[in-house]
Amino acid sequence: MLVFTQELDAEYEGRIIFAYDDIKSIQYFGKNLDAYWKKDGMAFDEMLGRGIAEYEEIIAKVDAAEEKLMADAAPFGEKYQQILALAYREAVAGHKLVIDDGTPLFFSKENYSNGSIGTVDVTYPSVPLFLLECPSIVRGMLEPIFELVYRGKWEYEFAPHDVGTYPLANGQTYGFIQRHVAKRPDPRDSQMPVEECGNMILCVAAVCRAEGGKAYFEKHRELLTKWADYLAGVGYDPECQLCTDDFAGHLAHNCNLSVKGICAIGAFAELSGEAKYREAAERFAAQWLENAAEGDHYKLTFDSENTWSIKYNMVWDRLLGLGLFPDEVYKKEAAWYKKVMNPYGLPMDSRGEYTKSDWQMWAAAMCEDAELADMIIDAMYAFLVETPDRVPFTDLYFTSAPRHRGFQARTVQAGLWMPVLYRKWTEK
Repeated sequence: MLVFTQELDAEYEGRIIFAYDDIKSIQYFGKNLDAYWKKDGMAFDEMLGRGIAEYEEIIAKVDAAEEKLMADAAPFGEKYQQILALAYREAVAGHKLVIDDGTPLFFSKENYSNGSIGTVDVTYPSVPLFLLECPSIVRGMLEPIFELVYRGKWEYEFAPHDVGTYPLANGQTYGFIQRHVAKRPDPRDSQMPVEECGNMILCVAAVCRAEGGKAYFEKHRELLTKWADYLAGVGYDPECQLCTDDFAGHLAHNCNLSVKGICAIGAFAELSGEAKYREAAERFAAQWLENAAEGDHYKLTFDSENTWSIKYNMVWDRLLGLGLFPDEVYKKEAAWYKKVMNPYGLPMDSRGEYTKSDWQMWAAAMCEDAELADMIIDAMYAFLVETPDRVPFTDLYFTSAPRHRGFQARTVQAGLWMPVLYRKWTEK
């Protein structure tokens, strides 16, 4: 940590700037990249000097940003405003913004678990905030994954999980220890094939929706087609594999993961204009309605009974206007969620009492049910107020008692902005 001090005018008395210079921020396929703030050649002491000289202007911008955040959240109440205020720093600060030959790249870090950098299924829940504030930043989250494949550093037919271990973005590391240490012959067992293909397609579709054009899709059309074809082959009824909720373990015939595959195929159809993908998405959605149904709700897996899960991936059906699932599905799910709600939140699924903060907010948005949204917000606020755990805002916690289960200070808290994004994108 470097402490910068200098003689200050009286008007700056009492202000101290703490900062550090990491010299080079990220190693990107062997190339050491500068932090974005250095893009115009600014030196470290010059940056600090500008921070002092432009203090009032900077604070005015901070105040304006806070006012906008509070205004965006206001329709959902004061408790939701406070939740977002608490989450904002974690959502942004867990990233590193760098510059590569004029292109901004926005790398996430798995702060709590394995230190993966540029993780696709961390990007996926994080996009709501950044789609609202700066869609080009989402491009900066996705580009390293595309570049990994284009450089020939990925040998599989499905999308990668990450680009390395922070701060080295030189190639995926997640899952490959099983090949070398546990002697598992095929690392596919430790990957997330349907998950990451769906994530990449849906995130690209979201960028195109935010930017009002298909330029970003066309840039990567060939590779996205490969991943869409993979989903068309196996995405409806996934084999036993991991999804982003990997802390819960492998799961076959995952109904919520199936929804992700269906929505991604539908989104690809909209972007590409190819009817065969729309036909596949509609066919799979019809099958899903039949095979996932269990009375007054929908199952955790196609082959299980007396089970359920939050179908958070379904938010994209409405958010992107795909029209693959009828309103009845959302109404039925909303009614069920209310039945199984616990004092501190909506459990993620029938396997346990833990939940995810981001997925709850996605459910609150997609169901278009004000009562459910209030229940979820009130429960999350109660958890934050009553938990005895003095840790950063966790996105994985128990719902019967206000205790955290694991994750802390993760960028996925940007997913808590989904109700705001949903309201802005679906307003008539």
